[in-house]
Amino acid sequence: TASAARPERRRCLVGRLAELLLCARTRLALRDPAGALAYSEAANTLMPFAGACLHDAEWPITPAEVYDNYRSMLRVLGNHLTADDDDEDDDGGGEKNQGFFIKPLAEDAFARRVAKKFGTNEEDLAWRPSSHPKSGASDFEGRAAYSSSAPRDLRPGEPEDEPCGLSSPSSPPSSAASGRWVSSARRLSESGCSWLLENACIEQRRIVLFARGRRAKGLPKSLLGCGEFGNYDFNAVEIRHPAARSRDFLANATHPDTLLVVPGLMSGVSAHNPFHLLHAIAPVAWQLHHPSYGLCVPRDRLDIRLAFISAWHGRRQSHFWRAFTNTRKPAVNDLEDRFSIASAWRFFWGPLVDHPPLPLGSDDQPRCYRRIIFGRELLRTGLGGFVTPRVFSFYLSYASKAIENAQREERRRDSSSRSRALGLTASVAREVAPGTEELAEWRTFGYMSPAAPRAPRGEDPQALHELQAKYTAPFFEGEGLAKIHKRCTSCRRSTPRPFSRARGWR
Repeated sequence: TASAARPERRRCLVGRLAELLLCARTRLALRDPAGALAYSEAANTLMPFAGACLHDAEWPITPAEVYDNYRSMLRVLGNHLTADDDDEDDDGGGEKNQGFFIKPLAEDAFARRVAKKFGTNEEDLAWRPSSHPKSGASDFEGRAAYSSSAPRDLRPGEPEDEPCGLSSPSSPPSSAASGRWVSSARRLSESGCSWLLENACIEQRRIVLFARGRRAKGLPKSLLGCGEFGNYDFNAVEIRHPAARSRDFLANATHPDTLLVVPGLMSGVSAHNPFHLLHAIAPVAWQLHHPSYGLCVPRDRLDIRLAFISAWHGRRQSHFWRAFTNTRKPAVNDLEDRFSIASAWRFFWGPLVDHPPLPLGSDDQPRCYRRIIFGRELLRTGLGGFVTPRVFSFYLSYASKAIENAQREERRRDSSSRSRALGLTASVAREVAPGTEELAEWRTFGYMSPAAPRAPRGEDPQALHELQAKYTAPFFEGEGLAKIHKRCTSCRRSTPRPFSRARGWR
């Protein structure tokens, strides 16, 4: 093709899109509707990436016209996808009627059939600009790809977004006032997908608020849980008398003082699938670290709990979690699963929090926090998306700066105090994989157990400072997966070979 002969043209997405549309028109001129459809389909796949450029530059086509003409072509040619009873192109005379489903034509038969019918469909397949009387481009104009609560794009010349909350202040957070707690609640955005609950606790899979009288009536009885599987009402919210805080709940440490509850997850899918992890992590990075939200929560002042779309999914995930973190006599496959999942969680969650997230309801005892952030903004545009390219760029920028900050902190940390703390975190890893105490993936897995005590303040069990050097792009390709498998296999030896910086993963 022309683009293959001149690779530099492939860098212009709109130019490539226009080239594909011209090729589609050429195939129609050659009476090849099936070929035109193939080129139009290829052009349509570029629209999520090139659509914004069509708005910003003086191109002779608009995104709405591209979508409208592609839809029209699908409707016209889709009418010929199955053969008529007397059609010669049905691959065997009446085979389409065999079985429960109508059988579509084979690809070659479909191409022959639409070519034969081209005369009757030629007018309907012609390009229709938005000014054409039959144009349906207006159906695609004014459709907001993102919700009104999504941040606007940066204007030319505006400075890039700078994250806040990269480091903890030198002084610890002030403890909540002793005695009676009174909870408050407010929405953090117009979408209703994110709430700030102050002076609240978690007990099993419930969120407990404290108030009475008029204050209690003003607190939400349910919260909107947003996610890629749809929005739902999180009804596990209880309101109790403020005196119940000291009567029914054990005293809770002030470190960490903030909890993030990520709702809308599905057991067996959301916790370990990178696609679904990004649905949570990208908006959460904005919520926790963009100044517009005003939260600015350092990663060592945060706990994260994962809430699921129904009680059944919550119970199912809790059961899986207990089996997953049980260290007694693990099988070979269990070791490999533990290592790969801990690696994924360290990579995705590590920049946001120093201890790995746990399912809501997995804690052995209730926990209370100065503030609970409930919810995440939506990524999927079809559901009212919040995660614009600006939000996703911010996530990437934040992750990079969080790692750089962790590297500076590591250089400043006193070596003797680090060694003492490492002895405690290594003991957690030693229980699940003897001989791998130095490997942060196994320490991460150790802290995925709800029974594991928190690491000493100032110690990072997930060793964020080494993430950038360790998890390079090849790590997630075939070579990296092979190294993970090899590493887990070595853990089964009676005398495991310890991890060595000099040997790396070999």
